[in-house]
Amino acid sequence: MARAKKDTATETTTETETETATETAPATASSGQGRAIILPGGERRIDYIKRRYCEDKASRSTIAKELTELQGKPVPYQIVFQATKGLEGGPAPAPAAEAASTDSDAA
Repeated sequence: MARAKKDTATETTTETETETATETAPATASSGQGRAIILPGGERRIDYIKRRYCEDKASRSTIAKELTELQGKPVPYQIVFQATKGLEGGPAPAPAAEAASTDSDAA
């Protein structure tokens, strides 16, 4: 008989945990994204990052530094990297890298 009480207690705990998890789920869970950050100029931060990276060919570190100045608080490099991962753009490769590969081919 004690076993029946133990099973009932376990089931109750499981139901409570399920209800709590359902109640605390964020409203934006369906979209998979958080709240958009709007910069002082009225542009969304993600749009600013993509524009600077793809169109203006700015480096990720430069964009992170600019955002830090615009927002007045540190913007980690990881934020910019995540927004630009998989996009074509960014600065052209440094000429020194091309010269180094040419020198090794000549040897």
